[in-house]
Amino acid sequence: MELATWRGRFISTVKYGVGISVLAWVFYTTGIERTLDIITQLSPITIMLVICISSIGLFARVSTWYVLVVFFTETDWKQLVTAKLVIKFVNSLFPSRLSGRVIAPLALRHFTGIGWNEAMAVTVAQTGFYAVLYGIVTLFGLSINLPMFDFELSALILLSAAGYMMVGGGVILAGWRLDLFNQVISALSRLCERLPRGTDVAAPIDKFRTKLLDGSEKQFQQITRDYRTVLLFITTWVIALLIIPTLRIYVLLSASGITGVNLLLLPLYVVVSYSVTILPLTPGGIGVAEATAVAVFITLGFPEAAIVSVVFLDRVFGVYIPSLLGWIPLARTNFAELIN
Repeated sequence: MELATWRGRFISTVKYGVGISVLAWVFYTTGIERTLDIITQLSPITIMLVICISSIGLFARVSTWYVLVVFFTETDWKQLVTAKLVIKFVNSLFPSRLSGRVIAPLALRHFTGIGWNEAMAVTVAQTGFYAVLYGIVTLFGLSINLPMFDFELSALILLSAAGYMMVGGGVILAGWRLDLFNQVISALSRLCERLPRGTDVAAPIDKFRTKLLDGSEKQFQQITRDYRTVLLFITTWVIALLIIPTLRIYVLLSASGITGVNLLLLPLYVVVSYSVTILPLTPGGIGVAEATAVAVFITLGFPEAAIVSVVFLDRVFGVYIPSLLGWIPLARTNFAELIN
């Protein structure tokens, strides 16, 4: 096996190890016995309610893609759900929350039948809008609660918010000027051709460039100029990223004996808590997301023992289970067919 392959596997192993270690450290320092006691004491009704909320949340997240896809063509909901699960699974393999979008055009094209240009335009629009909205809400939430956070935590959240704003803004600008991005990809292809066996790499790059970029700029501009589509996306984003996670965490908090939660501020707490997942630290933010979320909620006055189990269960039902479900259609997919 080539050295580069071994190096990649080693780095991935280290990152997963760091994430799992951080997660274990969170449970250990807060008392794993207390956490397990809270989890095992959850009633079947609470668990079923959380499952129902999470299922609705999955469809809400799919809706953020649906409102963009239907701008070009009608699509089958079942196929779009499958594409979303595949994107979510791939996203869990990479350090940043937005990394999984690299496979989105392929998944959309393969599972929904949308054209290459449209799939690229939808991916660019969804990624850009998503990131900008997340950055704005994170900054707003941080500004309200800034006096409660110490310097290190505030700096980390601010860095995450800035990351979302930069990525989102950059993606949107690139969508308007895909010709510049096209030139970058072309230059990369020419560079690869100069390397040993570089033509084996350059050919697929050119194929992707031709299918994904040529003509996508026009479609992207059409989406961004359609105010109805943009407003629908914002609406579905608010439901998927603010309302549904807030309901799930509120149910878990109530089941853990925490009352008197401010439902108006809780959505901001949720977004701020998980904003750090954009930083490329561990695959899918595992461990780091839980640790920072726990730190934020504790700083905001939530009981330490209860919030650990709440955050853990929220991540299990909101992230890990849907990600694992995405492995099933991905395992049945022949990647060689995706670029045809």
